[in-house]
Amino acid sequence: MYDDCQMSLPNLSDKRTRVSIVGDALRAQITAGTWPVGSQIPTELELTAELGVSRTTVREAIRGLVQSGLLEARQGAGTFVLSDVDTHALITGIGLASSRHVFEVQFALDSQAARLAAEHRTEDDLDRLDEALALRDDAEARDLPDFATLDAAFHRTVARAANNPVLLDLYGLFSGRLIVGLQSVKSLRPFHNQAAAPRHGELVHAIRAGDPDDSEAIARRIIAPLITELRAREPREG
Repeated sequence: MYDDCQMSLPNLSDKRTRVSIVGDALRAQITAGTWPVGSQIPTELELTAELGVSRTTVREAIRGLVQSGLLEARQGAGTFVLSDVDTHALITGIGLASSRHVFEVQFALDSQAARLAAEHRTEDDLDRLDEALALRDDAEARDLPDFATLDAAFHRTVARAANNPVLLDLYGLFSGRLIVGLQSVKSLRPFHNQAAAPRHGELVHAIRAGDPDDSEAIARRIIAPLITELRAREPREG
């Protein structure tokens, strides 16, 4: 099985380091496509022999990759590649991305979250939206230091009201970076778009009314001025 696959490891000092380095070596094979999605990886015994480490170390490294979503252990069948997308690298990439790129993705997530929230929100969701909106608007009105955090919390509450766990998980990947991005924008030059400010309340109203088209349109109008602002701050080429 995969006889052309060659992996080498640096000198190892302790169990923690061994598991980490073996995990990184296996992850590299997966993301490089050596073991395609859906294929079975070599057995623990084969990996133990190739890498020169204990079977326990290999087992723990594989367990970590299973938990991260790259591998799937099937009882009686072996371990298979579930995904070749490294979530660790994805999270790191989001952290290093420009604020404009992050908010452009939020634009898409917010639009869909608003539409789904209008279709699937519950009374409890509406109560949470009212509370999150009040906290956000108060922080904006008084220019409180935690405004960015409360603004992100409001938008996450909208995503939660969509009642789609996949969308909420994706939104969670961006939440921290969104806060940093908004703080950065406000530190460079206060960003107060008075025309956009009331739209958060309008968004809650549209979601409560169960109007997906209006909810999506309002969500887009909320984020669009910020993206325009970020684009204007980027250095011009040439």
